[in-house]
Amino acid sequence: MARIAFVESYPYETVRAGDVVYLDAIRRHLHDGGHDVQSFITDISRGRTNPLVDLRPGLSGEERFRVRRAVAIGRYRYASLSPVTYLNTAMRLATRRSFLKDEPTAAEGRWLRRQLQHLRPDLVVLIYDACELLPWIGAWADTTVAIRGFFSERLTSLGGDRAHTAPVRPRSWQALPRARRAAFNSMSDLLHYKEVSGAPNGAFIGMGFPCRIASGHADEPVILFVGARTEPNRQGINWFVAHCWGPIRAACPAARLRIVGSVGRDVAEADTPGIEIAGFVADLDAEYGAARIVIAPLLIGTNGVKTKIGEAFSHGRPLVTTSLGVDADDPAQFAGAADVADTADAFAAAVIALLGDDALHAARCRRAEAIYRANFSDEAAYRALDEMLR
Repeated sequence: MARIAFVESYPYETVRAGDVVYLDAIRRHLHDGGHDVQSFITDISRGRTNPLVDLRPGLSGEERFRVRRAVAIGRYRYASLSPVTYLNTAMRLATRRSFLKDEPTAAEGRWLRRQLQHLRPDLVVLIYDACELLPWIGAWADTTVAIRGFFSERLTSLGGDRAHTAPVRPRSWQALPRARRAAFNSMSDLLHYKEVSGAPNGAFIGMGFPCRIASGHADEPVILFVGARTEPNRQGINWFVAHCWGPIRAACPAARLRIVGSVGRDVAEADTPGIEIAGFVADLDAEYGAARIVIAPLLIGTNGVKTKIGEAFSHGRPLVTTSLGVDADDPAQFAGAADVADTADAFAAAVIALLGDDALHAARCRRAEAIYRANFSDEAAYRALDEMLR
């Protein structure tokens, strides 16, 4: 068993979107491997206007947190001791604006070094902006995987320029080559890092999912969309309902669209025949098991791994997505397991074909299982982490 320090520069556990799901999946893998994971948060006030933070326990419920400049007022609740937090709160109430600190500081680096000296971990995992703290951790630099996440623009529009246009802080470029591994969750960003830095330590860390592949195939014409209440999900599902659902229902009148997750509250035409707003469900596996097709109609998004896509393949379900659902620098990523369509007509046609052609549907299910094992199983997604632990 290894001791692992999981370091974040602000409390990601409070975010209920793609970032926290990605991080929780890494934690789950480490816990399932029998490792002791302790989480460190170097600044509880960064990016926040609320002085109270409710950290979410991971899947094991056994996480231990050490939070800088905060006091615990419950097992997972912390109150900020940073004056910046209360300044942000006051400004937010008075002016609807706030002063939010950005870059990690030397004080955070020194605090982290003291924590590591006490814990003496076998592996340090620096998350996103916490990668910039690497120069302060001294002897543990050679046991560090720095998960930078993104270099490219956070949000990219369908059909837009996918070039790496977002500025990268010089401290990131200076720190990342010093880590044992500099990890990214998209091939686009990994290739960009290798090209610009010339460093040999680049690695890909995707998102692993437990195998949930059902023994049978769904016969009911159920189309599933799963999403939290985020702007990419709002735009995507409303585009699908407005432009694709009519042709699909005309071709297959029995088709049903199941919208699972909080995004259902923002569907403009929720009363359209055939659409079921499920909201939060206690058993997500059952939803995937009953679905014939999973859709990911992404119009805006990031280059990183998409939760809904990995989940679909982990359940052995055929997928229809746009090109934003595929890593820009790994176009063969899904190799026949998914239809990629960027127009409403093509998207609807792909769904109609999977609804009506049993042989095609069965073949896609088999391909989905193969793609899951190649890209989204723990063995595939966390190969770089596991090599370091070995």
